[in-house]
Amino acid sequence: MIHGTEEGKNRRRWSTAARTLLCLLLAVCAFAAFSAPDIRLSSLLPKHKKTLTIGFFYGGTGPRGYEGAQNTVLSAIKEYHKQYPDVELRFEKGILCDDYSEWLMGKYLEGIEPDVFVAQQEDLSALAEKNMLMPLPEEPPGKEPVSYPPLLEACRWGGVLYALPVMCNPQMMAVNTCFLRTYVGHDPGTDWNWGEFRQMCRICTGQSGGALDHPRYGVTGYTWEMAAASNAARLFDEYGIKNYLAETRCVQAVTFHYRLNGLLTDMADFSSGHVAFSPMWADNWRKYSTEPYAAVDENSFSWYCTTMPAGPGGDNISRTELLAGAITRRNTCREEAVRFLKILAEDNTIQQSVLEQTWCLPASSKILPHYTGTDRISADGSKSSHRAGAVDYDLLDQILQKAVVIRRFGEYEDILHKLDREIGEAGSSSGNFAVSLRKISNAMETYAGKH
Repeated sequence: MIHGTEEGKNRRRWSTAARTLLCLLLAVCAFAAFSAPDIRLSSLLPKHKKTLTIGFFYGGTGPRGYEGAQNTVLSAIKEYHKQYPDVELRFEKGILCDDYSEWLMGKYLEGIEPDVFVAQQEDLSALAEKNMLMPLPEEPPGKEPVSYPPLLEACRWGGVLYALPVMCNPQMMAVNTCFLRTYVGHDPGTDWNWGEFRQMCRICTGQSGGALDHPRYGVTGYTWEMAAASNAARLFDEYGIKNYLAETRCVQAVTFHYRLNGLLTDMADFSSGHVAFSPMWADNWRKYSTEPYAAVDENSFSWYCTTMPAGPGGDNISRTELLAGAITRRNTCREEAVRFLKILAEDNTIQQSVLEQTWCLPASSKILPHYTGTDRISADGSKSSHRAGAVDYDLLDQILQKAVVIRRFGEYEDILHKLDREIGEAGSSSGNFAVSLRKISNAMETYAGKH
């Protein structure tokens, strides 16, 4: 009995020792396996998709002519899904363009803003000033940027790149060729200047002879801000804090605009056929050169668009609106967010969809040079379904090479209205304008210092 008990005890000891040894061997094997460079514990755990939220307005006509712009974003989402199926993209629909800025700022206040979003200059400027945008990687030295240089430069705040241009809408001058060829004898060249512009306006202004006598006007809708752009005059810095209103180029622009006063009219619009010149946005040029918008009526006349007249200190520079994409600084999927933004802003197919699905223009400089004939050739070499009508895409490409983006900020429109009133009361001499602009400039500097 005692012998049996001892034998049982020995067996139990050997069994315990064997189990202990086995556990040690398993532990050693597990450590070796999970320490191998190609094996990680995470590979054995359930995988969770990374999620990116995309912010953009959906529906409505779009701000300043960006009708259908959401279709380009949807195309980019579809392309991203094809390339990176393991990342989930969420695009909240139903945000109308008129409500988008308020929606975006509200999401920031709640701390649940979209990872990647497309916005206008005033929204991006406000977020960049508050350090809410993620700096983007620069192109390596020697690699040419995809976007037009002026558009890319407008996406920098304090010298740091915070956004990528997606689509734009430049401004140019519409020309009534019937007027010009009847009264002047020729159309303006693409390198025309203020002096030629004013002279043509003067010749075209007056009364038409004949049985159907009616007034003739030189230009409508032309503002001193347009003159300032073509004179390379900078109005404000990127945050709207510092202004340059008292500088010579700005004074020259205001003076030139005043001297056009007798030739400017708000009594007739360009579509009446009784005005020689009128500024026009690219989306309107494209839209009203295409059926069925190119309607024919009793006021039908020949027209086209050209560059803005150059000031003495500038060039044939056009102002342009811009929509750009940015990434929130609080985003946790930074690599995935940059990939999506690159597809949206730089992929040829997506950028070409801007032309196909909106009335505005792509920010990529690789697209418009392929649109040179009546049947446009796509960036990939295939024939495009879009027909250009009377639109000169070579000219648009040249305009975007040296355009200037309108740097809007929160109080931009209010300040311009005040400037217009002050300028209207300044008098006719450049000295009076200089004094008035200096007074406004000083007042604005004081205001900026208190805020």
